[in-house]
Amino acid sequence: MKLRNTAGLWGLVTACALAACDAGTAATTAGSATGTDAAGADTGAVTASDTASGDAATTADGDSASLTGGSIAIYLQGDQLPVTFSDGLQGQTPTEFQVALSRYQVLKSADDPAPQPCFDHGKTPVIADLAGDNLMGQCATSGIATGTYTHGRVKVDWLRYSVTGQLHYNGMALPGKFTFLRAYSDTTVDGKPMSAGAGTLRFRDKSGNVDNEIPFTYPALPSMPSVTTQLQGGEFLMTFAYTKPLPILHDAPGAYWARFHWQVWQGFRWQDSATAGNTAGVWDVQAPPAPSESVIFAGATGYSVTTSID
Repeated sequence: MKLRNTAGLWGLVTACALAACDAGTAATTAGSATGTDAAGADTGAVTASDTASGDAATTADGDSASLTGGSIAIYLQGDQLPVTFSDGLQGQTPTEFQVALSRYQVLKSADDPAPQPCFDHGKTPVIADLAGDNLMGQCATSGIATGTYTHGRVKVDWLRYSVTGQLHYNGMALPGKFTFLRAYSDTTVDGKPMSAGAGTLRFRDKSGNVDNEIPFTYPALPSMPSVTTQLQGGEFLMTFAYTKPLPILHDAPGAYWARFHWQVWQGFRWQDSATAGNTAGVWDVQAPPAPSESVIFAGATGYSVTTSID
């Protein structure tokens, strides 16, 4: 099974843009036939292990993560496969793209009062590096009540990525790197506590003479079909519907997995403008009140899902 959403990838990614930029419309319908669905954001301390196979899982620290009996594993992979765009936009592939996730649950309805936990990393969320393939977590089917599940829920901690661009300031055009960081839950990033909703924007010029990081308030997430979000006790929870019901048997013996492929190749896409001093094919950021070039896709353009029963 392979599902595609070319309109965009979760508000997680598409809402991460400068105030002067327009966030693209996001829509997500996560689907899984036998495993579960997950993807999220937060950078804590553990880095997800890269693995090329959905059948041989490793834990975040590289140890074997094989479980006795049936199991469900969730992967998150950055898809670097080149694609052809006809949207008339400029684009680049983000670097240092990290997504952190700390919890995944399955639900029998969107408002299920007793969601079943698959995994919970507590205060040490797993960090996915979207330059590769990442095991976000796994669980034994014996720990989940037999039933038919229709929704998944993730706790999102934070998200960070970098893009190149040109900052215009006091008549100067400074080429360099912009790094976006957004905390979705109360969390700790690089040893620094951050409150849910907080964020930073960092600019480093190419010469190394400028390195500024400022607090930044990101826009609210856009509404998304089949997705609800809530901030509860400092935890950002995202609940989404599966494309079809997911049956889970308490004593199922198989090793199942679901892998999310985030389409990050040229995933940061903007509309070039003819403002004086701008460079064609370069993301130009103007000092207010001059308008910066509008971001349409902020990090990814879509996703696909593959599972162990494809």
